[in-house]
Amino acid sequence: CDGVSDRAALSALYTSTHGDTWGANNWDVSDPTSHHCSWSGVTCLPGTDSVVGLDLSGMGLRGEIPGEIGCLQFLKSLTLSDNALSSPLPDSFCDLVSLKYFTVVGAGLTGPLPPCLCTMEHIQYIHAGHNSNSGEIPSCMADMTYLREFSVPHNDLSGSVPQSVGDMPFMQGLSVQCNPGLVCTPMDTDMGYRCGMEYSECDYIPGDNLDDDILDDDILDDDILDDDILDDDILDDDILDDDILDDDILDDDDDLPPPDDEEDPLLSFYVETDDGVLLHYQRHDASPDPRPVLLIITPYNADTFTGDRLDPFYLKIFPAVTDMHIVAMDIRGMHNSGGVFDLWAQAPTDVASVIEHIMAQPWSRLGVMTAGCSADAQSQYLSLAVDPEVTGGMEHILGQLACVGTGDLGGWMTQGDSLRYNAAREWLEHVDQRDLLEDVMGAYRGGVIDQMPELDIKMAREGCAAIKWPSVHTCGLYDMFEYASIEAFECYRDNTSRMISDATWLVMDYGGHCVHDEEGEQTEGSAALGFYLGNVILVRLPLSIHAGVTRASFSHNPSQPRVTVGGNTFSYETCGAWTQPPAVTDTETGVPNQVDVYIAPSGLTTLFGHMTASVRVRLSTPTDIDLHLALSEVDAEGGSVLIARGVQRVSHASGDAIPVEAGEWIQVEFDLWTVSWSLQPDTTLHLSIAASNTPMYPVYGAHTVVEVDLASSTLTLPSANMGDSCAMLVHYGE
Repeated sequence: CDGVSDRAALSALYTSTHGDTWGANNWDVSDPTSHHCSWSGVTCLPGTDSVVGLDLSGMGLRGEIPGEIGCLQFLKSLTLSDNALSSPLPDSFCDLVSLKYFTVVGAGLTGPLPPCLCTMEHIQYIHAGHNSNSGEIPSCMADMTYLREFSVPHNDLSGSVPQSVGDMPFMQGLSVQCNPGLVCTPMDTDMGYRCGMEYSECDYIPGDNLDDDILDDDILDDDILDDDILDDDILDDDILDDDILDDDILDDDDDLPPPDDEEDPLLSFYVETDDGVLLHYQRHDASPDPRPVLLIITPYNADTFTGDRLDPFYLKIFPAVTDMHIVAMDIRGMHNSGGVFDLWAQAPTDVASVIEHIMAQPWSRLGVMTAGCSADAQSQYLSLAVDPEVTGGMEHILGQLACVGTGDLGGWMTQGDSLRYNAAREWLEHVDQRDLLEDVMGAYRGGVIDQMPELDIKMAREGCAAIKWPSVHTCGLYDMFEYASIEAFECYRDNTSRMISDATWLVMDYGGHCVHDEEGEQTEGSAALGFYLGNVILVRLPLSIHAGVTRASFSHNPSQPRVTVGGNTFSYETCGAWTQPPAVTDTETGVPNQVDVYIAPSGLTTLFGHMTASVRVRLSTPTDIDLHLALSEVDAEGGSVLIARGVQRVSHASGDAIPVEAGEWIQVEFDLWTVSWSLQPDTTLHLSIAASNTPMYPVYGAHTVVEVDLASSTLTLPSANMGDSCAMLVHYGE
């Protein structure tokens, strides 16, 4: 690559993949004044010409990836999904020594996976499903020390999955299903290959694709889990003892070496949906006891102005207990700054895929509860075959719930201890998948629960849980349930219990919405599905609130940012010639949802004193928005350390927030921390301005655009040693 610049490498890619036929882009490779860092999908290291990110997904690339791709020496992230390349990876691909993230799902790749992949010591994520890759998985895969996820489903791979993957210290997720010629062999860890099994969503895989020895018939039979293994006590003591996994199955010292930071291993699962969207989440256990995770499914969102359906349905995943957190997800959607991942899938059948996969796991349980007073809806959609012992013990709970104005509860719930996989499948086959979200998860005709009494749920059996929450009042745009303080307990046969932790659980944006008839009676309700992992059962109550999520996204003013350091104001002119890069937009809305400002303090070494910020914004709709401002120190490798942050709420109605009307420009003041901070050499200050919907008053189906006028916004950084500093607005993005 001697003499091949990053611009030249990108130009070669443009030519080799028929760039003149790409989708909308601003690549002008023939114009020497067109800076490559401003081209669509290109991200450069601030203040340099070095490309660190390249995302050309869905751009219409066809042809071959040129050898010059390996000349992007600083490239950390490469995404070429949803294209028609029809070519193998070039050998020079392995020259991308800095690459960490490689995503080419549905890119049209062919040929074998190059063995030189094993030399890419920094790569962490490989997502290459839905291609035509052939040959074997490189046996040297274990040499990829830092690899965390390896996903190659729906290819033509053959041979065996290297058993050494079980010894990889950071491996969290392996997805190899739907490769008809691939043979799975036994492994020594609990990660599981899901290769050719019934529940891998690939019924056409021949039976001989699964080695006879992969799972002993005494452990995995036609009913997925033999009664000897999964009984009323969830897992037999011979299989799962007090140490979670027997030392002969998973040795803490040998099979899964802990990461350097000594965190517990992450438990992952993947779901391949019908249209190729990969649902993935990871769960971190702070203690050896399993903890629950809630996956919330809602009806479609609609654009308030056009009425167009933005999504067939909407998914949210929340941690339920404070000592467990979700650390990663991979799906089309957005991550808002409040730490909650808002996920969008593409087809109603995706929900079935999620349910089927979760129910196939030996560590999962399913809890379902619906609200609404329609007996027809109950019988039509919730005919789930379940162990009578499960529902029989909960009749007293059902008796405590009532629908105002209509009498009986039109819902159903199960604790799910003895729920088998085939029961969930029977339910899924019974439900019309196309109506699952709009009918089951949508509003039921006939009334809603308006007032629920305090519940104290206790199930005196091993592995149960007790939950207590206060009375709630639901329904109505403003009279809605905001947060639930939940006390979770583990119960034992001797009727004793142990409190796990206090948890604050956000409950919003997942049900139908309230509609009143002419007499003022409520006529629509809502429902929720919850998946509870491990031996803690949390029961979710449905709420009658507005189901749409307020999507916060950013547009921008063409003017450049102004940053005040130590009393001196700096603008982009301080940095010399500069070209504005393109906006990285939210894939669903087509507009940015975050503004990132990088401050390059060439001589700034110390921050001391009180920091403030003033941001000029306006909202496109009358709603509530939380504005988040975070100042971080970013090193040359992209590592980030938070220095200070602040949140301000702007609202058209709330008395405690900054008042704002739609279309009105306001100045939002942030009072940040008083700090004494020493900057490391060769670092950059990163100011992130983001927005998220609030737990108050979401507007049904609204899409709010938050405009930030950077020319009228300031950040005041106290400094004991200022040096020469400048500010650059380097990208807008997620």
